[in-house]
Amino acid sequence: MVVITDITNMFWGVIIDAGKRYSQVVKQGFHVSMAALESTAKKPNENVQVMLQHDASEYLLCTLHGNRLQQPLDLNFATGEQVSFSLNGSGVVHLTGYLIPEDDDDYDEESFSESEEEDVPTLVDASGDSKKKLVAKRKAVASLQASSSLSSSSSSSPS
Repeated sequence: MVVITDITNMFWGVIIDAGKRYSQVVKQGFHVSMAALESTAKKPNENVQVMLQHDASEYLLCTLHGNRLQQPLDLNFATGEQVSFSLNGSGVVHLTGYLIPEDDDDYDEESFSESEEEDVPTLVDASGDSKKKLVAKRKAVASLQASSSLSSSSSSSPS
């Protein structure tokens, strides 16, 4: 059974009319995903600039017109921030997105902290040999290498 979280209260949106300003102190964090210009604009070829006033500065978010009716955005606003949206030009723009859940306990920073000791995985012999057989093979190879180097050094010395 799949349980779908109730998202009826997740949507965020505002409609901005030309000559008006939408201002708020953010009560719940939100994400702005899209700016869309209504296609019923009186002057379809006129540019409409979507403006953001944030921290006493004004920013141009995007410019919309008859050939570009919508623009994806990726903006997050946190609780307590003062934001204002307005337009330069005539038209009506819809800003849409979603509310950011306040209960982000799923992403606990402590669970992602790095420990000084990392667990190193143990290697397993792919042939299926047991650990004892693997250790015995390693010892045998090491002793063969040692005896091989001894015999080659004794055969190369003059008798």
